[in-house]
Amino acid sequence: MEVTLDHFTIGISSVEAAISDHGLNPNLDGRPIGIVLWSDDTDYDYERLTAAEGAKSLSAPRDFLSDLRIAWVADPDGNPIQIVQHRRRKDN
Repeated sequence: MEVTLDHFTIGISSVEAAISDHGLNPNLDGRPIGIVLWSDDTDYDYERLTAAEGAKSLSAPRDFLSDLRIAWVADPDGNPIQIVQHRRRKDN
């Protein structure tokens, strides 16, 4: 699900999607959601969050589906946060 307000969009996904679609195994201790943050540059934001901010990496940046670039980090409480951007669609 995505919620948009004033050009700011937050996406919320199920933990089941994080497990089946992305191979994550989050320990949620009763908090079964993942947060999706849209980015203009997934690789830059992932690097900034894991290096400068000390966020734990859950999954390095990678292409997903035909038009997305995604990465996963953990917030300070261990909750999974997905960083995602649109990229040019790969034609088959």
